[in-house]
Amino acid sequence: MNKISSLLLLLLTLIMGVQAEEEIQATQHLESLVLGSGCFWGEEKRYEAIAGVVDVVSGYADGRGVLPSYREITKQKNKFNPNNHAEVVLVVFNKNVVSAKDILKHFFEGHDPTQLNRQGNDIGT
Repeated sequence: MNKISSLLLLLLTLIMGVQAEEEIQATQHLESLVLGSGCFWGEEKRYEAIAGVVDVVSGYADGRGVLPSYREITKQKNKFNPNNHAEVVLVVFNKNVVSAKDILKHFFEGHDPTQLNRQGNDIGT
């Protein structure tokens, strides 16, 4: 009985190892960038339209003392709070289809880092 249990455990470990390796290989071609350029809703839609982008997730970055929710960060008292969060998007892309350079080119076509509190039609903080 002990030998059978050991053999089954070894077999299960080998199967799990093969599955883990397959998962690694299935995602090796994926890379990601976190980009902030104003309101994330419009940015999310624009990045999703790029061939090779497999996922775009909106979120918040770098805030301290303000809950990371749309309701909290847009409250009047937080609009000019230097500890407020920045709206960002996580862009996951297939590097075999589109390069990080192409993603960043798209980023700078829609984002002017010299403008304070404005990105295109998105005005304010």
